[in-house]
Amino acid sequence: MEEEQIYEREGVEVTDIVPAGSFQLVYDPKEAVIRGREVARLLRSIVEQASWIYTIGTDARGKPIEGLLFPAWQTIGTWYGVIATIVELKEERDERGKLVRARARALPISMKTGQPIVPEEGGEWGIAERDEMIRDRKTGSWKRRWDENTPEHVIVMAACTRAKRRVLQNLFAPIVALAGYKVEEEEEESEVEKEQPIEPSDWAQFWGQVKRLGLTSEQVHDFFGVKSMTEIIQTKSQMQNALNALAEAVSKGEFKQELKLK
Repeated sequence: MEEEQIYEREGVEVTDIVPAGSFQLVYDPKEAVIRGREVARLLRSIVEQASWIYTIGTDARGKPIEGLLFPAWQTIGTWYGVIATIVELKEERDERGKLVRARARALPISMKTGQPIVPEEGGEWGIAERDEMIRDRKTGSWKRRWDENTPEHVIVMAACTRAKRRVLQNLFAPIVALAGYKVEEEEEESEVEKEQPIEPSDWAQFWGQVKRLGLTSEQVHDFFGVKSMTEIIQTKSQMQNALNALAEAVSKGEFKQELKLK
């Protein structure tokens, strides 16, 4: 027996015939949970070593509620062969030509095929505004996220980060929840405010992710046209930009072009 489902969209009636009881499980839920927990345990050990955690607040028992920094979301994506890529960027400016708002749209891309895994017109948008306000997690007071002297690229990067984060959250939120972290829509203050210098432990994490991408140090040096990555990486954001570029190159098979980081 078939059930008729009727939808209306923009005033047009669309009829779709869906066989009753046609929905079936595509995988064993128990096996999926077991695998998810294994990934969650590995994720927790890595993010704690890399300090990719921030405190959101405390629960009723006074226990910290923690969320993940953006690099942790990207790491999960590479494990599953997915990267988030910006495919559309819009800038809104005032009468003086000053940036007031940046909008970025990201899509999840298969690292194996280099193709989107959702319809190309889909994806997620991220928005960043120059005059947006943020609440200090410790004091509860409100303040401007950026001042008049904040470079425009910082605001644009924030919009891109938000779009990419939402793409990865849609796909991997269950894994993060199994690891015991809270999935937040708003990114934490520390992600976009300051350029943080590289620490020795960051390099171990960098080369570990390079290895997971299936690349050697020689390939990485050739790709960027340098003898040492310290020539182009001095901050955490530059390091993340480099990893983003490598992940995208792996998905497209591009290893010879030179790429300059901002």
